[in-house]
Amino acid sequence: PGRVGTGLHVKNTEALAFARPLVISRAAARGMGPAEGAFGVADDAETFAEAVLALLADGEAAARQVALGLVRVEDTARRAYEALRAAVAGEASFQA
Repeated sequence: PGRVGTGLHVKNTEALAFARPLVISRAAARGMGPAEGAFGVADDAETFAEAVLALLADGEAAARQVALGLVRVEDTARRAYEALRAAVAGEASFQA
């Protein structure tokens, strides 16, 4: 689990893209936007363990989180593609 963070952690996005439930610290969530059910956030070991155990115990909750995570990744990829396409086509300036 990531305990510190600056920018977007690729491993978090990969976990979501590979349909894995994700529990991370607030620091590791930087750059990901609000969780909105797509991943869990826990800042200490006890809360982290509780969140992981809850996902393991409730397959439906884990499946909902995975589905929301996939939507998040697909939306992010679509927006990034559109921004890059527009920049290459000279329609807009590329902004990170």
